[in-house]
Amino acid sequence: ACECPDVVIVSTLLDSNAMALAALLEERGARVSLFTETEKDAPALARAILTTQTLILCSNAKLPETKQTEFALESLRRANGILLSLSKNTVPEGFVSLKNGIDEEILQKICN
Repeated sequence: ACECPDVVIVSTLLDSNAMALAALLEERGARVSLFTETEKDAPALARAILTTQTLILCSNAKLPETKQTEFALESLRRANGILLSLSKNTVPEGFVSLKNGIDEEILQKICN
């Protein structure tokens, strides 16, 4: 079995930074799922969060407020998953705020 870390990235549509981040993480061996239209993809997003180790919420992106999503987030927190927010404004409860973006140290933490 592949020991690739699983990463879920949630961004707004056409967020080139999110696409660049996804590419960078994949180069380092992570399996990345990028979600943009989260309302439409809410069930798939919740399933992805349930199997991931890292959830990255990009600037201006919002998680759908569904029971499945809330359950998935709660499960990830309990499993000591990594919850990161790149938002400059409000950071959802339980997320670590990365106002200055993702640095090398965090990349290594995600990909190892």
